[in-house]
Amino acid sequence: MAGGIDDQQGAGLQAGLRRVLRSIELLPLTESVLARAAAVMPTVVGTLGGLHLATALEVAASISERLAMATHDHQLGRAARASGLEVVGL
Repeated sequence: MAGGIDDQQGAGLQAGLRRVLRSIELLPLTESVLARAAAVMPTVVGTLGGLHLATALEVAASISERLAMATHDHQLGRAARASGLEVVGL
C-alpha cells in the first residue's frame, strides 16, 4: 500500500500514543467550571472552547506554575491569551 505504514512503524506509533495518553489528566466537569464557562468570556468562544478555557483557568488558579494552553483553535487561543494564559500551538 503506497503511503502506508508497516507493522513495526505501527507498533512505534502505538507506543508513542500510550506515552502521551499517560501524560494526560482528565478533569471532572464541575459546577464551578460550568459556571465559569457560562459567564462572559473576554472574546467570542464556542461552547467546547469555553469549557476548555474555563477548565484551564480553574487549573491555573490552583497551581503555582504558569499554565500554557495548547490549541490550534485561533478563537480559543485569543480568549486564552485575553484571560492571561500562555498559548502554544498557533
